[in-house]
Amino acid sequence: MFIKKISLNKIIWVIFVFYLFTIIAFGDRVEYFKYSNITFVVLIGFMALYAIKQSLVVPKDLFMFLPFLIYSFLSTTWSVLPSFTIQRSITMLRLFVLLVIMAFYLLKSKQTEMFIYGFSLAGIIILVYLFYFYGFIGLRNMISDGARVGGEFVNSNTLAIYLSFSSIIFLYLFLNSKKWYYLVLAFGIVIIIASTGSKKGLLDLAVGYILVFGFKQEQSNGMKKIFKWTLAIFVSLFVLYLLWNSPLFATVRIRFEKMVGFLSGSNDVNDFSTRERQIMISIGWKQFLDTPILGIGIGASSYLTSIALGTNTYLHNDYIELLATGGIFGLLLQYIPILFIYIKNWQYRKMSKTSQLSSILMTIYIINSIAAVQYFSKLTYVIFAIALACYLENRANERNDSIYKIHHHKERLYF
Repeated sequence: MFIKKISLNKIIWVIFVFYLFTIIAFGDRVEYFKYSNITFVVLIGFMALYAIKQSLVVPKDLFMFLPFLIYSFLSTTWSVLPSFTIQRSITMLRLFVLLVIMAFYLLKSKQTEMFIYGFSLAGIIILVYLFYFYGFIGLRNMISDGARVGGEFVNSNTLAIYLSFSSIIFLYLFLNSKKWYYLVLAFGIVIIIASTGSKKGLLDLAVGYILVFGFKQEQSNGMKKIFKWTLAIFVSLFVLYLLWNSPLFATVRIRFEKMVGFLSGSNDVNDFSTRERQIMISIGWKQFLDTPILGIGIGASSYLTSIALGTNTYLHNDYIELLATGGIFGLLLQYIPILFIYIKNWQYRKMSKTSQLSSILMTIYIINSIAAVQYFSKLTYVIFAIALACYLENRANERNDSIYKIHHHKERLYF
């Protein structure tokens, strides 16, 4: 029976890694959606089968996102685009099922750490797929010409953000194991992130690397900690300076310079991407002021963008998107659970590697939400499920330790 459980866990982990791959590689191609959906169903089925065999007692914390799901469906009644709202609500239902079953499975199987490391392996598979998709020469030419890699099969920002997770985890593994190949993989992925031209991906790397180094130094004391922090910052800045001025980072450097130039008011700079996002934030905030309590219906932001920009899209800012479409209720119902999970993992970071990594991933999520709508992303809910399982597992371990100490203390007194 024990062998069967172990083998089933390995099978589930392999399916999970492949599912991460499908989210990225098949993310924007309708003809491949079926493969990702089939993998989703198989993954959920196996995890549910395992978890149910272990226990039917489900912690109530797993349902903390249920109020937002209910609110999403309810908002259909006042939505300006009811069909869009019901479609978004169905998506949220699927994500809710993913979160509950995955978190419950991880809590029962104790596979949370392996699932986090699955991000790094899926990143390597995506790199192999990139070489297969473009060919070695094609990929090299794209990097040389400054073309953005990945746009042919997924949004370049989505690719860069995911690969930044993978690179950060490899750096974390290197610092904890001192195995050189983890460092090679971490910086090898940085090359591809640079070739996507993604500003978000580069920012995620910077934030993630700083947190990884910071967590590593928390165990040091006094002057030793200060010296290590100073050295880490100096080395990081020096390496970043060299990379930033290299031809490899030319694409993303130009995009950053355009953005800074546009925001500073330079007349000779046209950054259409930044200008569009400013318009989206402006119309979203105006709509929130007009309908501050309930919004115009979850998922109905295309009503605003179609009028202002002539395109059916979302507002490219998670906070503004939720304020405009869900009002203050929608934002709070979604973000109170997120902040709760984040704070709990941050509190457990000194006693748990998984909580450290979960804290890093959720910090990046919170920052990225300023420039992206992520609340209905599959990858987002995978991160939430892992972080939620980390918190519940650490809470259980803490309670068990407390009970043990109480009993041990009583036994000593009795003796």
